[in-house]
Amino acid sequence: VTSECQFSDCFHDNEPGCAVLARLEAGSISRERLESWRRLRDEMAELDDLLEAQARKRERTGRAPRN
Repeated sequence: VTSECQFSDCFHDNEPGCAVLARLEAGSISRERLESWRRLRDEMAELDDLLEAQARKRERTGRAPRN
């Protein structure tokens, strides 16, 4: 479904031509499913940010950050 969106970087929030939102309106995708996907997307973005920060620290200090 996502490959049918007008834009390849569609966030499926309110973009024009979003196939996911069209399917949601048509009833073939549940709102719960979309919300679950959005939570996963947000969690992945947070993890990406954390990993990038750790990589920057490793470059500055020459060692891995402690947990």
